[in-house]
Amino acid sequence: MNTRRRVPRSVLFLMELLIMLTFFSVSSALCVRLFAEARILGDHNESVSRALLAAQSAAECFEATGGSLERMAEILGGDPTGEGTLLLRYDAHWKTDGPVRYTMTVRVDAGRSPAVAEITVTDVEREKTLCFLQTKKYIPEGG
Repeated sequence: MNTRRRVPRSVLFLMELLIMLTFFSVSSALCVRLFAEARILGDHNESVSRALLAAQSAAECFEATGGSLERMAEILGGDPTGEGTLLLRYDAHWKTDGPVRYTMTVRVDAGRSPAVAEITVTDVEREKTLCFLQTKKYIPEGG
């Protein structure tokens, strides 16, 4: 006598279905995590690119104005804070109006030859430096 019980096919089908659902749910969770990390990385890279663009604009302004903080403040829209420093504030969309998200500090040492400008762009929320740029400009005596 063979007393082996046969497992109905419907039970096997349900077990296979549960295994497939588990596999797909784990796979989808991993995909969602990867997409979230990719978005965060993309946002950070966009911030760094825009910070570099703003720093390059400030460097070009430094070159064009001959290191004059007052003229740089007029062009860039920043606030001279004294002692050779210019401070610019940007919101999350890199506009100068709105809550401050990024700051750009331009420190000018015109007493040296060549004159030196150090430009630092900082993410205020994360307290991280996004970009640092140093530029020099020769300013002749009396000019």
